[in-house]
Amino acid sequence: MADLTQTLLACQSPDPATRSAAEQALTQAESTNLPQFFLALATELSSEGKDVNTRQLAGLHLKNLISAKSDALREERAARWTQISSAERASIKSLLISALLSMDGTARHTAAQACAEVAAVELPFTEWPEFLPALMENVSKAENADGVKISSLECLGFTCELLAVQGHDIAQDVTNQMLTTIVDGIRADRPETIRLAAAIALRNSLLFTAKNMENVNERNMIMQTICEATQSADVKVRAAAYECIVTIAFQYYDKLAAYMQTLFNLTFETIRKDEETVALQAIEFWNTLCEEEMEILDEVAEAAENGEQPERTCANYVTSALEHLIPLLSEQLTKQEEDADVEEEWNISMASATCLNLVANTVEDAIIPVIMPFVQGNIQNENWRLREAATMAFGSVLEGPSAEVIGTYVNQSIAVLLTALADPHAMVKDTSAWTLGRICDLHVRSIPHESFPSLVTGLMNILLTETPRVSSQACFALHNLAAAFALDENDNGTNALSQYMPMLLQTLLQVTEREGWDECNLRMGAYEAVNVLIQHAAPDCKPLFIQLLPVILERLTQSFSLPVLTNEDRDAKEGLQGLLCGVVQVLCIKMDKESVMPYADTIMQNTLQVLQSKSAAAHEEALLATGALADQLLADFEKYLAHLQPFILQGLRNYEAYQVCQVAVGLFGDL
Repeated sequence: MADLTQTLLACQSPDPATRSAAEQALTQAESTNLPQFFLALATELSSEGKDVNTRQLAGLHLKNLISAKSDALREERAARWTQISSAERASIKSLLISALLSMDGTARHTAAQACAEVAAVELPFTEWPEFLPALMENVSKAENADGVKISSLECLGFTCELLAVQGHDIAQDVTNQMLTTIVDGIRADRPETIRLAAAIALRNSLLFTAKNMENVNERNMIMQTICEATQSADVKVRAAAYECIVTIAFQYYDKLAAYMQTLFNLTFETIRKDEETVALQAIEFWNTLCEEEMEILDEVAEAAENGEQPERTCANYVTSALEHLIPLLSEQLTKQEEDADVEEEWNISMASATCLNLVANTVEDAIIPVIMPFVQGNIQNENWRLREAATMAFGSVLEGPSAEVIGTYVNQSIAVLLTALADPHAMVKDTSAWTLGRICDLHVRSIPHESFPSLVTGLMNILLTETPRVSSQACFALHNLAAAFALDENDNGTNALSQYMPMLLQTLLQVTEREGWDECNLRMGAYEAVNVLIQHAAPDCKPLFIQLLPVILERLTQSFSLPVLTNEDRDAKEGLQGLLCGVVQVLCIKMDKESVMPYADTIMQNTLQVLQSKSAAAHEEALLATGALADQLLADFEKYLAHLQPFILQGLRNYEAYQVCQVAVGLFGDL
């Protein structure tokens, strides 16, 4: 094309007309002569005299001519690339390799991305034999600038990442060359910036090193290199080294035995003393061991049931470390961050709780005698950090151990946890409510009968008075408590929840409109608790539901007049309508035809209006509510079919929102 530099710059113009014309010019150049377009972009990227912005734009455009998010489009673009003649491709690739030597860091980094895209297409088919030797020379050549070595290692890391995502295998000699280059870059005498790029490249390459890991000498070299990198002076290098260790634990669990004592010492020291970003990766190593051992133990159990020999053996690393690992994690639980956003921030305390949960699921009953002294010794400590940590520890180990082993502790904990709902510190209240929710979910049969009234009222009393986070945990607990009545026979027409139902439903509906309803998924949690309470209510609650249905319908009717000034307003409005349709659905299912019939017109008017919105989630709930009404009315539903038909057809066509489409198919079948 006439002037690629100016065209690329015009693509960044604030003027829509200028930008559109430039984009059309690039598209035209691509379709007219693709090889020449690739060559022009590579030339622009590799030209030292050019403006760095246009060099970067050229490189990214070249990269995007090959890359794609969907597998089908990527394969199509890869095929298009390979159809270019070998000579033309060689010229383009030569320019890309030369750009890795650029004096400008942005150009080098962009060249690393573009080279990786091409290499990911060609290496699986043993094309581009010059690629890895060029990178090896860039990294090992003493006179090359550090930036060149970093960009070359980045390129190698990007390439491995792309090959892994695409599921390609590569020849062993290619892997060997990669490892040689990476190990040269990660040496202890290298600058930390080079070691970091090498460590990231190593992490991305480990998927392809199976044969190297089978060789004892090569495996020792890899492990020694990584373990040395965990002692780097640079925090980023240490974190990247632990990411490699995590990947090895996942990919090569059966090769860890010779290194476990070293890894035990390294990870424990790091968790205790290193900066949080590194310590989190060290904890992730133990998380990965737990996940691997759980999977192996499941395989062993399944093989035993089938009278077969298991393919893998569990080394029980987690069980062996239990006496030391649990006190270490318990200590980390006390490093809470009071102002941390649970939704967005991840810290050492949260990570330790997650690890405890995984350990409990791995070793099951064996964790109880190790963790309970910490729990019992600190759950009522004067120091709030110890109180919260002990409560979190107990909540984290509820899943895994059997009811026979943990049931006694659950029984004893209810009164303590209910008292803690009034703790002066918000985090203690939050964690106590969460733990009660976990007990209601996992060990409801261990709750003493005499504690049931105080449990229900204790949770109900904090719904409106505590912070949105604590209130949300109380909703979670009530949701799980109600779900425990799913198998209740109701032989006498009632159950233990019946006497509390009026006040529970009234309070939860107030929660959906309280201050802070839009925080911590509080509104959704409250409505979901309402739904589960209705679903598992005893027959004696029927009069209550007859009163509740018009209240819900009135809320749904009023929701259509809510003001919408921002996208957040629209999302909140449509979210509310979806939640209200969900309540309508469970009420229609729970009530009989005689009770629902007087409200059928109002239900249909509202659900049809919801179906006119653009929210797929609201559509799904509206269709489900309509289906529940149709199940009750049977032939009497026929008068609504003409009004409903366009929306069913719309749902059937909406295959991209597959859940809506699925519900539409189900509703169509029912009708």
